[in-house]
Amino acid sequence: MVEKANLVEVFESIQGEGLYLGERQLFVRFAGCNLRCKFCDTTYALEAPAQFKWEVGRPAKAGAPKWEVGENPISTGQLVEIIKRFGASYHSISLTGGEPLLQADFIKELLSLLPTSGYPLLRVVLLPTYLETNGTLPQEFKKIVDKVNIISMDIKLPSSTGLKGYWQEYEKLLRLAKRKEIFVKLVVTKETIEEDVKKAYSLVAKVNPAIPIILQPASNSLPSFKSLLYYQSLSSHLKVRIIPQVHKLM
Repeated sequence: MVEKANLVEVFESIQGEGLYLGERQLFVRFAGCNLRCKFCDTTYALEAPAQFKWEVGRPAKAGAPKWEVGENPISTGQLVEIIKRFGASYHSISLTGGEPLLQADFIKELLSLLPTSGYPLLRVVLLPTYLETNGTLPQEFKKIVDKVNIISMDIKLPSSTGLKGYWQEYEKLLRLAKRKEIFVKLVVTKETIEEDVKKAYSLVAKVNPAIPIILQPASNSLPSFKSLLYYQSLSSHLKVRIIPQVHKLM
């Protein structure tokens, strides 16, 4: 069966968040999300558009990127052909959204096709797969856990998102990824409360205290630097770093 998915865009950029800050990546942005977080900065990806776009050619030093447009939904074979056009000069392929795991069957098929696709000398299999997920869909993650290399998982703090907590789902996904490279991201806003941060720390420590944690200040609800330092100080036995969204500065 040929799987199809709804995309928003395919483009090259740097990773602007987390442990791989500054790495050159090829981004595949999936459409659709099962959450509606207050601080969301990609609201244009919450619903599937009729068309998606992909970057073409190498932009001039001071020029704007050029785009082509395709129709949604797209097949795995079509996306492989688009990916091949970019070559292999990237740290990894970032599967982002929206929430990519809403289309896990498509991703599973896509990643099974990539190893036999590509140019004779520049096979896309050389690019690791970097999954960005909100952590609330462990059963969907289970379908592709063996095929992804790096996982950036959010723990959505209820006081930050305005939504309920998905603590059981976060724990399940972390356990499924125990043999993978994974880090956890906590988006901190002006409304974030200490209790939520402590609960997230406890959950990570329970599964594996070696998992790195990123405190990421929300660009559209910026907390004070002192509050970030305080939240960082709440758990001295975990690897907690404060890393803002760097791509917002560019």
